Amino acid sequence: MSRGSQSYRCQECGQLYPKWEGKCYLCNSWNSIEVEEDSLSLEEDKTREVEMISLANSSRVEIAEMRVETGISELNRVLGGGLMAGSVILLAGDPGVGKSTLACQVSSNLSKAKVRVLYVSGEETKDQVIARFRRIDTDADVALLCTQNLQRVVDEIDRDDAGYNFVVVDSLQALYDPKSTLSAYSSNQLRTNASVLSAVAKRRGTTLMLLGQITKDGSVSGPKSIEHLVDVVAYFIRPRDDSVRSLEIVKNRFGRTPEFADFILEEKGLTTSGEDTLMSKGDLSDVAGRAFVPVSYGSRYYLAEIQALVSPARDSAPRIYSEGLDIGRLQMLLLILDKELGLSLTSKMVLVQVVGSREVKDHTSDLAVAAALVSAATGRPVAEGLCCFGELSLLGELRPTGDSAERLRFAKSRGFSDAVCNMVNNSDIVDSCRTLPQALVRLGLLKAELRAIG
Repeated sequence: MSRGSQSYRCQECGQLYPKWEGKCYLCNSWNSIEVEEDSLSLEEDKTREVEMISLANSSRVEIAEMRVETGISELNRVLGGGLMAGSVILLAGDPGVGKSTLACQVSSNLSKAKVRVLYVSGEETKDQVIARFRRIDTDADVALLCTQNLQRVVDEIDRDDAGYNFVVVDSLQALYDPKSTLSAYSSNQLRTNASVLSAVAKRRGTTLMLLGQITKDGSVSGPKSIEHLVDVVAYFIRPRDDSVRSLEIVKNRFGRTPEFADFILEEKGLTTSGEDTLMSKGDLSDVAGRAFVPVSYGSRYYLAEIQALVSPARDSAPRIYSEGLDIGRLQMLLLILDKELGLSLTSKMVLVQVVGSREVKDHTSDLAVAAALVSAATGRPVAEGLCCFGELSLLGELRPTGDSAERLRFAKSRGFSDAVCNMVNNSDIVDSCRTLPQALVRLGLLKAELRAIG
């Protein structure tokens, strides 16, 4: 099949079709399939050079030698040790979340390390970009290009005497090719921008950071299909605390995923926070309707606070609300509480919230959610100094957690005396139990096992 032939692509998920369809069978989107022209011909490929390399005879290059530190310790950690030479990074987030600030901060730090940096701005004027750099660091030595012309950007990166090692494009949506029939800000133009810029960066061995906007559904503006064109996909999110920013790595060809890092947005840029910034600012005092759970995310643990509120249903219409937890998982836990304890909450108003904006997908939070619900329903707080973790089965069994010892050490470093969980043959954990009723007794929420609390 000729590469110059006409094809059709879903603008939501990127699925290709040989002919137009009204509905994408992959993502079930209607009227999202549009024509796509691939202008690259086979004749153009013939001019490309092919270099054969013998791996046995080539010199050994350590991975650490191919990385450049960003000057931000937490960013280096989540990237796997720094920026990989020649890698393409997609930094996505809501407008105004701080993507440009982070990119400027990294650019400034790299310029101090004698790295040749180019900052491309397609949305702001020269004076606006300079003002941001001066607010962050007055000593930054960065080349600045303000344009929306895609070809102009490619020519500058590809210039032989430029020698750029790090390039920021702010933003990917702002660029377009005046000679192309594709409309600016369209999904096809977005994909073309990512493909063309990635190609020139790979050819030059230049590390490229692409800034992208987020749509209401949480995907990169346009199709998510551009994610396969890049090496790293990072989402920059704003929790409920306006000063906190969280960077989540969901794809990394040169490091582990998922990973996260929390930052504090200040006047002069982002600073690293070593504490659990997404927790509430209160202490660990006894309050009914609250439980804490050490959660594993990537290579780190963080302390999640689960809050629950239970009240009689208004107008005899029960409601179940969940924020930061899967609603299906919450409904399952409510049924388990009904079966194991005789605690029927499905006919009441039930609200469960994870403090902070990071969604808890770790099923070891089951016990903490159940504890918060029982605490809210009975008015009894969790026993002082205790946190809890463990996945619950449909039969009310508390399943063992492989990293229980690590979670306990983390919890103790955050001020807890012990953790209630199921950990067999571990002398470090006193409150080891096998069932939900046993765990709730240890947490001080039940006076006797299997007692109906109605």
